[in-house]
Amino acid sequence: MFPFIDNRGENYVIPTQPTQRASGCKPCAPWAGAAALTLGFLFGSPAAFAASPPANTVIGNQASASYSDAAGTTQVATSNLVQTTVLQVGSFTLDSVNQVTTTIVNTKSGAAGATVYAPHVLTNTGNGVDTFSLTVKADAGKFSRVEVFADADGNGLPDSTTSLCSAAGTDVCTVTPAQSVPGNNGAFRFVVAYTIPGSAAGTGNFDAATITATPGTPALYTAPNTSAADKDEVKLATDAVFNVTKAIGVPLVAAPGGGAWPAPSASGSRSSAACTATSWTAGLASNANCQYSVYTLTFNNTGGAPGKFALSDVLPAGLSATPRR
Repeated sequence: MFPFIDNRGENYVIPTQPTQRASGCKPCAPWAGAAALTLGFLFGSPAAFAASPPANTVIGNQASASYSDAAGTTQVATSNLVQTTVLQVGSFTLDSVNQVTTTIVNTKSGAAGATVYAPHVLTNTGNGVDTFSLTVKADAGKFSRVEVFADADGNGLPDSTTSLCSAAGTDVCTVTPAQSVPGNNGAFRFVVAYTIPGSAAGTGNFDAATITATPGTPALYTAPNTSAADKDEVKLATDAVFNVTKAIGVPLVAAPGGGAWPAPSASGSRSSAACTATSWTAGLASNANCQYSVYTLTFNNTGGAPGKFALSDVLPAGLSATPRR
C-alpha cells in the first residue's frame, strides 16, 4: 500500500500488486499502481467568493502531491494548470423589483403648472456589463410633459438641463441611447420629471406612469427577470407641498470666507484629534488634521400655496457640522 496526500491535506492509500519470488513476496516499485482522484469545485459558493467573479474571468487551478521516495526524501509533484472561464450571467433590479409589477415606488404632489421629480435606480446585479432600455409611459396621458434626466449623484434632481428623453401626452418617453451599466451592482440613477398642466384642476390623484427596464442581451437572463417595471403616482394639490433632497456635493452659492468649497467626498481619512473647529469666515479647506466634506440639502414648494417649513438633519456618530444657509 502507498500513502498519497492530496492538496487538501487528506490521506489516501493506493494499493500495489506484489510480485512472486522463491523466498516469498516483495512489493513492486513505489508507483507500481495508479489511482485517479476526482475533486469537485462549486463555482459561486458563498464560502469561496465574497462576490461573483466578473464575466470572462479566467480561473486557474493546479494540484500538487507530496510523497517520500525510496531514500525517504520528501518530494513534490505538481499537475498541469487547468483553466476555466467564467460565463456571464445576467440579473438586475429596477428600484426594489426584478420583474414587471405595478408597485408604486414614488408618490409626488404638485400644483397645476408645477414639475415634480421622481428618483429611480437601475442596478446590474449580474457579473458583466450590459445595456438597458428604459421607457416611461403615462397611464392616462394627462401630463403636459414627461422627461428623464441622469442623476449620477443620487440627490433626486437632474444633473443638467439636458434630458435623455422627452414626451408629451400619451407618447412614450424612451431613453436614448440605451444605458450601459457595469456588473456586480453597478448602478444607473435617474429621475423622471412630470409636468402638470397649468389647466389642471381639483385635488388628489392626477395621473400615474409606468417605468420599464429591459436588458439588451435577453439570452443572459432567466424569467421573470427578463424585464422589470414599477410605477410613479402624482397627486394634484392646492396647498403647500414641500420636497427635500440631500446629496454629498457643493451648492451653487459661493463658499464662505471667499475660499473654495472642500471637495465633496463620500469616503476618506477621518480628522485627527488635533483638529480644531474652523469658522466659516476662515474657509473650510481640508488640511492634514481636519477633513471636510460638503452635504447640500435642497427644498422647494411644488404646491399651490405658501407654507411654513422646518428642516432638521440628524448626523450619524462621528460627524460634526457647521450649517450654512
